[in-house]
Amino acid sequence: MKLLILILKPLLIQCRQASELMSKEIDTSIGFSNKVRLALHNAMCLPCAYLRKQYRFIDSVLRRMETMHQVHVHEHLDNEKKVLLKKQLREFFEKEH
Repeated sequence: MKLLILILKPLLIQCRQASELMSKEIDTSIGFSNKVRLALHNAMCLPCAYLRKQYRFIDSVLRRMETMHQVHVHEHLDNEKKVLLKKQLREFFEKEH
């Protein structure tokens, strides 16, 4: 058991680090070792696993909006686009629960 702890300890990260990696992985590659750290963390931490799912969903909605409405992710959203985004988020979370 001590050997397992010694092997896994360098791979363990805290929730704050996991959140930063999740955010970073949306825009860029985080590398194999960070992917392993994140997968290990999310296997043990359900709130972080759910957060990752939310990050991925929001990213997919924004990408769809970019494609469908020529909205750029870094662009300021007008009221019409905010309403559309809220509607899509509401529909997603209604399906989840």
